[in-house]
Amino acid sequence: MLKTINTTLDYELLKERKEVKFCKRCVLSNQRPRTEFDKFGICSACNYKDRKKTIDWKKRNSELKELCDKFRSRNGQYDVIVPGSGGKDSAYVAHILKNEFSMHPLCITWAPHDYTQIGLKNFNDFTKSGFDNLTCFQDGKVHSKLSLLGFEYVGDNFLPFVHGQKAYAFNLSVKLNIPLMFYGECGPVEYGGDTKNKIDQPKESFENWDLNYFKGVNINKILDKGRELGILNKEDLDKSYDFYRHPPKKEIDRVGCEMHWMSYYKEWLPQENYYTAAEHTGFTPRLGRSQSTYTRFASLDDSTDGVHWLLGYVKFGLGRATSDAAHEVREGQYTRDEGIHLVKKYDHEVPEEDINNFINYVGINREHFDEVIEFYYTQSPNVWKKVNGKWRLRHTLTNDGCDDNPYPKNK
Repeated sequence: MLKTINTTLDYELLKERKEVKFCKRCVLSNQRPRTEFDKFGICSACNYKDRKKTIDWKKRNSELKELCDKFRSRNGQYDVIVPGSGGKDSAYVAHILKNEFSMHPLCITWAPHDYTQIGLKNFNDFTKSGFDNLTCFQDGKVHSKLSLLGFEYVGDNFLPFVHGQKAYAFNLSVKLNIPLMFYGECGPVEYGGDTKNKIDQPKESFENWDLNYFKGVNINKILDKGRELGILNKEDLDKSYDFYRHPPKKEIDRVGCEMHWMSYYKEWLPQENYYTAAEHTGFTPRLGRSQSTYTRFASLDDSTDGVHWLLGYVKFGLGRATSDAAHEVREGQYTRDEGIHLVKKYDHEVPEEDINNFINYVGINREHFDEVIEFYYTQSPNVWKKVNGKWRLRHTLTNDGCDDNPYPKNK
């Protein structure tokens, strides 16, 4: 077992933390990293929802046509890379590019830690519906070590997955000389985050990845930590440099790599993406809801997914149900009061099945897992307070947190 965890590399936890406030329109709090609230108490994601009503989507569609005309191959060779899992969003992007704009997508997948049955079924059905795919199954032992390091020292078991997933597209773009890449939505704009230089921008460079996606922890920091602790050997490190880092900038510039967001060109509606994927690529939701939320058609691929959401809840007081309800309230699928009810009912639910999958994957016991979770509770004193030996939220949407006024005596 590794030594007791007493430090974190997560940039967001090292900054001065704000007093908790909730958006007056959805259910998001200002604890979501880099999310800004305006003077009326409205979050940046809700404000962007208003902004989308003023966008000329026909003009944006014409811009997409011009882009595709520029890059479309004349001989049927691959002309665009579409990263994804075969889930509803990547299936939607690939379908639009191929069937509406006559592109020839090469779909690529950075494999999950451990496929769920429904995730693997959706992936297979997606390729069977008419899409070529290259999948990277990384060295399982190395990825397991990196996942444990991410869990312990960053508070995110998915950190190496996100690094690899982002880098894989650029590495293949360079190796195969396919400059154009298409992702789904720009998360910071659609769901809350740093919107600087992103509003009304169709594409993004790799230069701000560390803060936007990796919690201020570039891959070198986590590799250095693994070397320092004797967890990663030279062979592990060599493989990690190859798989988890983007190509040199001079190579990216040589090929002319461009990573575009479909959400810039098409209004991003996850529910509509689901309908499109179900009709055209055989996408199937879970039979029942996912752990810690009420939905059943998002984040289905990885059997350890719930641990990622649990860590977000512990570090920022924002669980999986909050994430789902926030954008569904914005889309008008629920009222804010209904969203608050869903958050209160599901956000705190412990994903026991996914926890068991994760501790088996990385080779630790439940005692050590709980020790790390306890450490991350202590890193968010503005969010949590220990009352009678149990961690309680200081502030909640229902005004029954232990620092809310009035605080119910029977809570």
